[in-house]
Amino acid sequence: DTEKDALLAVGLSKSFKVFVAVDRLNIGVHRGECFGLLGVNGAGKTTTFKMLTGAEVITSGGSCIFGYNLGVNRRKYLSQVGYCPQVDPLVNVMTAKETLLMYARLRGIPESVAEQHVDSLIDQLGLTEYKDKHCETYSGGNKRKLSTAIAMGGGGEPPLLLLHEPTLGVDPVSRRKIWNALLDCTNNGQSILLTSHSMEECEYLCHRVGIMVNGRFRCLGSPQYLKDKYCQGYTIKVKTRMSASAEKLEELKAFLVQTFGGSFLRDEYIGRLNFLVERRDVNWAQLFSTVREIKTRFEDVVEDSLVGETSLEDVFLSFTNEQVQQRPKVKCRLCLCCGNSQ
Repeated sequence: DTEKDALLAVGLSKSFKVFVAVDRLNIGVHRGECFGLLGVNGAGKTTTFKMLTGAEVITSGGSCIFGYNLGVNRRKYLSQVGYCPQVDPLVNVMTAKETLLMYARLRGIPESVAEQHVDSLIDQLGLTEYKDKHCETYSGGNKRKLSTAIAMGGGGEPPLLLLHEPTLGVDPVSRRKIWNALLDCTNNGQSILLTSHSMEECEYLCHRVGIMVNGRFRCLGSPQYLKDKYCQGYTIKVKTRMSASAEKLEELKAFLVQTFGGSFLRDEYIGRLNFLVERRDVNWAQLFSTVREIKTRFEDVVEDSLVGETSLEDVFLSFTNEQVQQRPKVKCRLCLCCGNSQ
């Protein structure tokens, strides 16, 4: 629905010679919405972004932004987009202010307002201290902030932002500045398609998220909807002592599984056990009572423990095992002229 959606991609596919990277993906980003595109490495997120920005040729399907079709009206399509790629698109000998002014002028922002607009953006993202320094002197975090600023408004507040891991390598204080700036964007009617490995970031910013597995969406909805549907319940995380015997560890695991019917050990790694309790009828009092009991009963095994509600990360992890390294292969065709496969 082009009246409702800022971005609409239908049947988006990308096939290489030996595998399918993106498999008939459908995406609709509503006006004023932040949509999170999640997935492990190799799920197809980067290829999807490359197709949406025209950097990669689409095998099949199509994409429209505010009614402009990428294949029919490429210039109008791309004029609606502010893009933060995975690799920072910066000129080392230019400053932050010079960079943002350049993009503003390329977008046709009037000279009378361009400098004021750029100064406001620099202040909003915490780049004031570095605005007159060359980009080659920036830390990785400051380069990401500038790349995000270019997408957000260096070109005059484009209606759709495509952000590929915008806060990668950014410190927690600066990350929060970027999050608040992006919230302002959606409050002002801009739309955002975001990819990130930070589940906290997606819960903070995104109205809806889609988790990609093997080039397709495995689930889609609001963060709360996904938590309710796929990971109802609680988590119990136990840090065990290095001196704990294997026999005692097995006793602890069996005790927790038996105490809460429907619970299971989701993962175990170097002295840390992560249990998922998939029951909503269990209350906090029961959980804390059990945690106190295991600390007493398994004093020689348990060093520390933590109880919490399931998070978006728990939903994400529940699908990661479905990602396969070898994708479905594309059937090769034999060339009758040279005999080579294509």
